[in-house]
Amino acid sequence: MELRTGYVGFLVWLGFLQDIRNQRRYRQHRKGELLKLRQTLQGLNAKTLFYEEQIDYYNQYIKTCLDNLAASNKYVSLQKRNN
Repeated sequence: MELRTGYVGFLVWLGFLQDIRNQRRYRQHRKGELLKLRQTLQGLNAKTLFYEEQIDYYNQYIKTCLDNLAASNKYVSLQKRNN
């Protein structure tokens, strides 16, 4: 039983040493993931800005169309009154 406990302890210690050895690799991996996430966020922010500008453009377009339609309706109603 004592031999088994010593073996398990050795495996735990070995895993601990490997984790210490791999810390640099883990840190580099995390930095890479963080960089990708920041790039994704920048891309999403750019898309958000683009779509907000598109919304403003379409809102202005619709307002202009409605204004033109209202002016056209006024002109037609004036013509009907004069005839």
